[in-house]
Amino acid sequence: SLNDAKLEDVTDEYVKTYDIEILNSKIKKTASFAYLSVFNNETWVPIAWGNNNSKNSLIKYEKVGCGSVYLPSFINDYGDEYIDHPFILREDGRIETKVPDKENLISLKLFRKYPLLPWIRSLITRVNGGIMQVANKEDFSDAITIYKVENVEENEYYKEIDLALNKKYQYFRYLCPLKSHGNIAEMEFYEEKEQIKGLILGTNGYYPGYPEKTKDKVFDGDPLTYFDAANPNDNWIGMKFNEPKQITKIRFLPRVAYNIIIPGDKYELFYWNDKWISLGIQNATSQVLSYLDVPSNALYLLRNHSRGKE
Repeated sequence: SLNDAKLEDVTDEYVKTYDIEILNSKIKKTASFAYLSVFNNETWVPIAWGNNNSKNSLIKYEKVGCGSVYLPSFINDYGDEYIDHPFILREDGRIETKVPDKENLISLKLFRKYPLLPWIRSLITRVNGGIMQVANKEDFSDAITIYKVENVEENEYYKEIDLALNKKYQYFRYLCPLKSHGNIAEMEFYEEKEQIKGLILGTNGYYPGYPEKTKDKVFDGDPLTYFDAANPNDNWIGMKFNEPKQITKIRFLPRVAYNIIIPGDKYELFYWNDKWISLGIQNATSQVLSYLDVPSNALYLLRNHSRGKE
């Protein structure tokens, strides 16, 4: 609640901020305060307030964080009323207002529904240093290394390894890198074009408080689940096939948020003009969505109706 007397604004302790003034003649003279709202995936939520100076229609907001999208509003007898177009406060202090231009239409190619943030990139790189081995003895005393994960691309797509092994093997293991907590989301094995499966092996347990993040999640086909071991080091996952197999390909996915465009999923694109206006629903047929005749300079929102929340 913004009217809590004990509430202290500490935004500037975490991000770069500016004191800004917004010229707005739409707000009613009787309104004492105006608000800046951010979108929480369902609705606009007030997170900052400013005094309404009725003399010059200037509203001053203090310590506004950079990089976010804000929507000016005030509260009337019926609830929130939006009094201007949304804007982005840039790192240099510029206020970039998003006013839909329906005269100048553009085409959009969409590759993601949410940014690939630095913390997600750091999770992806946790597989770097991982070692993949095959063996025919249960204790892996005859193990040979077939691949070492290095310089993994920082994206949320599956990684593929083509192999040319000269014999069949019954056991596989992935030795997780140090300090990774065993983090990996998915791993698949193929003999020619057929996916092969077997008995799951590896480190037991899970990160405290998260009993669902066990080693079996690496083989459940769900990119949003992953192995998260109790300890940061000395973890491994593996598989015993029912008989020796000629592994020709391995697909794996690091721990990700999976906010890419996923073929087969249903998406809907919106733009903001006093409300969210749909630009149509599409079933993705590739890792790119294309929208034509879109109003330029707008604030856009892409929803995945099949999975996820961002």
